[in-house]
Amino acid sequence: MRRQFSVTYGSESLLTHLIDVYSKRHMVLFTRGPGEDDLQLVDLSDRRSVFVSPFTYRVLAQQGTLDEQDYFAYCFFTLDADQAKVFTAKLGQRLKKVLPIGMTAMLLMQKKKPATDYVVLTTWVAEDDYERWRKSNDFDLLREYATTNNQFHFAVYHVPVEEDEDEDTAEEDSDAQKNAADNESSDHSNPHHSD
Repeated sequence: MRRQFSVTYGSESLLTHLIDVYSKRHMVLFTRGPGEDDLQLVDLSDRRSVFVSPFTYRVLAQQGTLDEQDYFAYCFFTLDADQAKVFTAKLGQRLKKVLPIGMTAMLLMQKKKPATDYVVLTTWVAEDDYERWRKSNDFDLLREYATTNNQFHFAVYHVPVEEDEDEDTAEEDSDAQKNAADNESSDHSNPHHSD
């Protein structure tokens, strides 16, 4: 089981710079979607954070293994001491059971400061699997605490999809050929066309 989980947020240039500087660490860049400027950098090294402004969590329980290719879905809660005791006990029991279809890991984490903040991180093969789980009875345990009183919110991140340069070139070539064919076709159909 992991001991801690550390993330930070920022621009692509800043976060890729951190990846270069700390190349011996296992860091993964995540985005919420295409065109998003605010990216997330996750340090999967399980070592003390090197981020200047980190969000660091203590891992209380874990089932499964984190895979950087998965979708990372976070459920955030702020709980008082009594709620936290019941919540962590129930989640601890849940983590002893088989994970839902498509889920590769579930972590129960507590923020170092303030200690009232808890996160359930689930990782998924595909976002569709996560959406199905959110609507299923298996989500009921979290749904019970997913209230505005508990400042519940969630976020889903995934590894940015890089555009394939070969595909872009092929598309441009295809577009150029189509335009040339259209021009040639229109030239032949115009009886007044002259060379």
